[in-house]
Amino acid sequence: MTRRNTTILLLVVLAIVVGLFLFFRVFNEKPTIGILSSTSYTYPDERAGILIALKRLPKGVNFVNVDYSDDNIESAFEGAVKRGIRYFVGLNISSDAKKIEGLLSKTHSILIEDQVTNPQVVEASKNLYTMAQTDNLQAQAIAAYIDHEGYKTITIVKSNSNAAYVNYLSNKIERDLSGVKTEIISISQLSSVQRAPDAFVLVMSAQEAVDSMKELESKFGRIPFVGSDWTFRGGTLMRNIKVSEGMVTIGFVNLNDVSSSFRNKMFDLDLQVTPTAILAHDAVMVAYALAKNRISPKRVYNFLQSHIFIGERGDFSFRGKCVNSPIYFYKVSPLNFKLAWTFGGKK
Repeated sequence: MTRRNTTILLLVVLAIVVGLFLFFRVFNEKPTIGILSSTSYTYPDERAGILIALKRLPKGVNFVNVDYSDDNIESAFEGAVKRGIRYFVGLNISSDAKKIEGLLSKTHSILIEDQVTNPQVVEASKNLYTMAQTDNLQAQAIAAYIDHEGYKTITIVKSNSNAAYVNYLSNKIERDLSGVKTEIISISQLSSVQRAPDAFVLVMSAQEAVDSMKELESKFGRIPFVGSDWTFRGGTLMRNIKVSEGMVTIGFVNLNDVSSSFRNKMFDLDLQVTPTAILAHDAVMVAYALAKNRISPKRVYNFLQSHIFIGERGDFSFRGKCVNSPIYFYKVSPLNFKLAWTFGGKK
């Protein structure tokens, strides 16, 4: 063997050794999950659900906060990716998640959202999955509940923000209603309402719902209110019980299935158990399984479809891009959220 060939062989062997060293070094490093959430709107119940999950999980994965404010979700996400993070849990609204659709694919990152429900946002990125049902089923559920209650006139009041969510859901509810006179208005048009319908459907945040109910009740007295899933986020309804008592709002988890240990931990944090807290908790469980097993974006879909997960909601599975679950309607009472009606079920 010539000296030149020997040199080439040594370089090849060295390259292989270095490559194996780097491979095993990277492989042995703990994967990291970024918790992506806004500081502009905070959901303490969901943060608590994540905290409880982190305390329960083994230490095989690192978790870091990736906070963003107002309109900088793109830069916050890109900054996390530059730090090597490829797995994310999101506590976001649909309009925020929509802003990073392209970045998820571009960076080969995986995002498990606790409660993004707009189906167009969920389907736009192969790498985004949600722990909730999408608004296609939520709209059907609300329409079915209105029919169940026998309401003949409905006014849907939507937020001026989170357009991707409120516009799609409001329009879908209207299309799914049959034989019901329906009007869609924005919060800024509340003062124009001259006559109360049989019920108002509130497609908005919890604080907006409380403010809207105050304004409408001062004008029309006690009337039925049906809140979309957004009104459940943050625990605001229970902190404004004088206004929200009797309101019916949507959740994606049966609160009767929640363990006593989870309830006690939420109680210790001075927080009410909500479906959104459970969704956040179980989103961490799913992201942990993906990161721990180093599931690549190409394998995520099949992995999720073929596994049954155990979370605070009990056993659950994915059907497509979302978790397969019924839609639960809860009535707000002074002590808790009382299950009032259920739409759909696991198939």
